[in-house]
Amino acid sequence: MNMKNRVIRLSELVDILGVSKATIWRRIKSDSNFPKFIRLGGSKSSAIGFIESEIDEWIDEQARKRDEISK
Repeated sequence: MNMKNRVIRLSELVDILGVSKATIWRRIKSDSNFPKFIRLGGSKSSAIGFIESEIDEWIDEQARKRDEISK
């Protein structure tokens, strides 16, 4: 498996972004550009994960936006 296509769990995303779970849930609900989660099981209550490459792309986009503002 390509390491960039691996699924990362919410707890790992908290560590990567340095924000709380609540902040991530707010982003999911309010930011249409934030990566969509995938269900890791068959029900609505199953665990969720995120595609690592999509998270990396989102982080890169935030950096580009920051750089554009500072020009």
